[in-house]
Amino acid sequence: MAQNSFTKDPHSIEWFGVDWTERLQGDGVFAADSIVSSDWTVPDGLAEADAMSMTKVVGVKLSGGVVGTTYKVTNWIVTAVNGETLDGTIEITVEDK
Repeated sequence: MAQNSFTKDPHSIEWFGVDWTERLQGDGVFAADSIVSSDWTVPDGLAEADAMSMTKVVGVKLSGGVVGTTYKVTNWIVTAVNGETLDGTIEITVEDK
């Protein structure tokens, strides 16, 4: 995962994402892979407005949040080729912008 810490305004509704490209690129042992499904665990205080998934990148559109609070939002993916279930967590800190 690339960047895993973000900030948002409590009044904004915006996209945040996880780039799984590096993890899914494959190596000498495992084949390159892609995402077949993606789910998000969003804690109380934030609301999931929408979600999207491409072959190696996923996103979640979030609203809400309390100023001064850092939320951990977890993405769960299942891969097509190697049949793995992987998770990655991003942190969203809410602050007035």
